[in-house]
Amino acid sequence: MKTLGIIGGVGPASTAEFYLKISYDCQKRNDIERPAIVIASVPAPYEVERDIILHNKNGYTPFLVAEAKRLQKADADFLVMPCNTLHCDIEAIRNAVSIPVMSIVDTAIAYIRTKAYKKIGLMATAATVERNIYSDMFKRNHIDFQVPSAQEQEELNKLIVNLVDGKYLECDRKYLHGVIDNLKAQGVDCIALACTDLQLLKPEEDRNDIPIFDTMAILAEAALEEMLRT
Repeated sequence: MKTLGIIGGVGPASTAEFYLKISYDCQKRNDIERPAIVIASVPAPYEVERDIILHNKNGYTPFLVAEAKRLQKADADFLVMPCNTLHCDIEAIRNAVSIPVMSIVDTAIAYIRTKAYKKIGLMATAATVERNIYSDMFKRNHIDFQVPSAQEQEELNKLIVNLVDGKYLECDRKYLHGVIDNLKAQGVDCIALACTDLQLLKPEEDRNDIPIFDTMAILAEAALEEMLRT
């Protein structure tokens, strides 16, 4: 089995969920051994973390490159980042190491292409939206999409900071549902949780009127497939 390297810690709860999903899903498919996983929790200052979420100011690049190199030295066969926003730095990471770096965007696009969705409701950080991390790929693959309004995005950014800080508030959950309703009113037929921390509010549990898919879960499945590939 291949060794997976995870550039994690942004945020810590999503990284933990990602690790657990791979571990338990692997056990269902391979009852011989536990998966080989190495996690590097990015030691970035909290100010840098909040800046990229709230203000689209990215100071993460040197931290990500350093952890990618550390994981390569730890004999990881390939790398993943269970954080959508940090994929603005994926090319810098790929240029810094000689092992493959799997993209959460590519795995999400591959998943969408297997479905009959006509218009995606994209829920993400402002940095993910403004840096066109998904929109460029959507346009390239002729996938229609809609993002929240500027005011909704500002509130979502604050909500995401709460999640990264370990605060799971019912008012945030209700706000998230309200944004989903507004996107639905604009004609979307599915919701993409393109911020991995949003899955911590688990809106899919009590919404059966529109499909909601989690990009982190899709990445975990693709990473497991690669780990099991000989």
